[in-house]
Amino acid sequence: MWRLKLAHLFGGYGYYVGLATLGSIMLCLMMAIGSDSALDLFVALFCGLTAPGIVVFMFQNFMPDVRGKVYSAESPDWRELEPYEYDELLAQQVKSSPALKYFLYAQIPILIISAIIAAGNGPLVFVIIEGIALAVCLSHTVITALTAGKWENVDGSARIAEIPIEETYNVTIRYKHSTETKPYYVYYLKEGRFVADADQLYSGLTVKIVRWAGSVIYLRRSTDK
Repeated sequence: MWRLKLAHLFGGYGYYVGLATLGSIMLCLMMAIGSDSALDLFVALFCGLTAPGIVVFMFQNFMPDVRGKVYSAESPDWRELEPYEYDELLAQQVKSSPALKYFLYAQIPILIISAIIAAGNGPLVFVIIEGIALAVCLSHTVITALTAGKWENVDGSARIAEIPIEETYNVTIRYKHSTETKPYYVYYLKEGRFVADADQLYSGLTVKIVRWAGSVIYLRRSTDK
């Protein structure tokens, strides 16, 4: 079930986490300017990349009230899929991976950071950041492709559970010339706190999760209903 957390790891606040991470990276690397040690640069980069995300993730998933709801959550009631649910599952189209787009966007901060520390170990930092960005994007692309192919072969051993939504909230992102507000939906299982968006919601305030061959996926309601 932990895979379902990856879609909204920061509960919809990924945009702000990204901005905070960029600032954190630049701050940490500026503190490491002048160091001749590759280890110092790696530690600075690692701290800059992970600090904002870890703070947000811990706050959203390990506060006392959240842990209490996780502890008291009921286990899903898994059952066989109805014929119409099989049809909906097979009709789902796995979205193409936006990893290449994100990789290209990442070149902007990479070049900025490299320019800032060009007097020191700029080329080394560029290689480290570029390698991490490329590895993350390639991993996302491969996982998406493998998942899409696997679910095309789903059989009668698949099981489905309907999970009620317990909380809702909106995340507003303010861009330079526009504002976007998206709703998010929270449900709790023994495995933790999970967040879904409007596309992953099946109907009303319910998500349907399909489990098969060690994988899980949201069942999206057919648009022709």
